[in-house]
Amino acid sequence: MAEFFGETKEESSARVEVKDMDPEAFRSMLHFVYTDATTLALADQRGCSLLKAKCLEFIVSTPEILDVVMATEGYKQLETSCPSVLRELLKSARERMCS
Repeated sequence: MAEFFGETKEESSARVEVKDMDPEAFRSMLHFVYTDATTLALADQRGCSLLKAKCLEFIVSTPEILDVVMATEGYKQLETSCPSVLRELLKSARERMCS
């Protein structure tokens, strides 16, 4: 818990060491956090701008990830509950394609 919520030496570092967890399990957890459209909606609703930005960045990082996200139930919920987030997602995708 201290790694994520407390003051740690990692605050000034680009790395965080997570002990006692399988690397693939951690990678899967991060994938879920950044691709689950529910997380994106909650980040938007709660004003968590950094999490929201990271979710958007990850979702549009490759066409394959975008396709996977768009096939989820969470994305369908996002369409009806958070249309403004979809506009941001499309804007992020367009910016990525143009750069």
